[in-house]
Amino acid sequence: MKNERPWKIGEVFPAVNWPNNLCSSGTAVLMLGLIAAFRVRVIIEIGTWMGFTSQVLGYGLRAMGGGTLISCDYVQNCCDKSKAMLEGVEGVTHRVICNYSDRVNWPAELAAVGETQACLVYVDGDHSYDGALKDMLLTAPVVRPGGLMVCHDYNHVRPEFANATRAIDDFTKECRWPRIVTPFLPSCNEIGAAVLQRPSAS
Repeated sequence: MKNERPWKIGEVFPAVNWPNNLCSSGTAVLMLGLIAAFRVRVIIEIGTWMGFTSQVLGYGLRAMGGGTLISCDYVQNCCDKSKAMLEGVEGVTHRVICNYSDRVNWPAELAAVGETQACLVYVDGDHSYDGALKDMLLTAPVVRPGGLMVCHDYNHVRPEFANATRAIDDFTKECRWPRIVTPFLPSCNEIGAAVLQRPSAS
């Protein structure tokens, strides 16, 4: 509803002392809910921009007792902001990669933090068709069976997201990953997100 009061993170995880500047959008509530429901411990984030989602993911891991976040962006300023957002957060290992995502050896990056698979991949990087599809195809092999891929900006209405949306649809068809939910995010100007799940047998 247009007049609905925005979600507040403190209402979702009231026991956590959230920073005052933490993003309180629908994206944050979605990600915190997925981290809790699927007991997520290892996350790969593609595209950091201002670092707010990095902060949401990191504090979500902390709320679950800790974990590992690997963030990737090719813009140095974005990498610096992502790193700054999680400085001093106890229990969270945060590795920041400043590079194009298709140049990253994901198995090697996971191994560098003592992991072999990701529980969740958050894709919000290159919004071109080829770029978005490449991000999904290159990270899909390191997602654990039953793990999640969350693709931001999934929207069949707004034309600026048409290419990324088509890439997400084609990925689900090609790789046969079911889309378990496509939530409407009320605080994000009606931007959506597709939540995909790797089949347990794949």
